[in-house]
Amino acid sequence: MSEIKVSVIIPVYNALEDLKNLIKSLNKHFNFKLGDITLINDCSNEETTAYLKNLAEQDFHYNILYNEENLGFVKTSNKGIKQASGDIIVLLNSDTEIPSNFAEKIIDCFKSDMNIGVASTISSSSISYCIPLPQKYDIEQMNKLLEKKHKTSYPLILAAEGFCFCIRKDVILQQGCLVVQ
Repeated sequence: MSEIKVSVIIPVYNALEDLKNLIKSLNKHFNFKLGDITLINDCSNEETTAYLKNLAEQDFHYNILYNEENLGFVKTSNKGIKQASGDIIVLLNSDTEIPSNFAEKIIDCFKSDMNIGVASTISSSSISYCIPLPQKYDIEQMNKLLEKKHKTSYPLILAAEGFCFCIRKDVILQQGCLVVQ
């Protein structure tokens, strides 16, 4: 069996400082050998657009797409999903940051059971799967603490969180893209 690849899709609409923090965490923690990253500019302001253009010129790891009109999160995500080449697609909010071994952990989850079609990660500020980040801890320190103290498990979930929504490409091919309501 060939190695599983991850395609990370990040819709971007302004929020430049959050986006810069995400890019820093991706540069530090994402294993580009395991996948690719596409950012889609959904008609952001000039400052965010300039940052994305500079990122595309400076770093070949990032694929940057541009919407000609503001499509919103779901339609922009669908645009990314349609061009994604990975076996697992990760829709990642631009105001998130990732810990070390991000892609590896997602791949391990999906490899653990071929029946897993959709998954979400734990967050420090999610509704369903929240472990609050203690004061004086950064994301990486919390990640290390969780790795040390908790056995990896993949519990059944009722709904996946949108901030980091992971889905097998096969599920998308069978069910279709996200629906706008």
